[in-house]
Amino acid sequence: MFFSKRTQGHLIALMTVFLWGTTFIATKVLLTDFKPIEILFFSIWTWLSNPLDLITALFGLAGG
Repeated sequence: MFFSKRTQGHLIALMTVFLWGTTFIATKVLLTDFKPIEILFFSIWTWLSNPLDLITALFGLAGG
């Protein structure tokens, strides 16, 4: 292992904050041109268009 468990936890938390922040900024930019319902519809449509994502989500909901 290159990093201790504590350092790995901090790096994962940092990546999570970075990704969450970029999606927040992307949503703010999208809201200048689209209504919130349009963004919601498009995100659900893209999510449902990939069967592997749907199966993964169903496994997650089932606790497996």
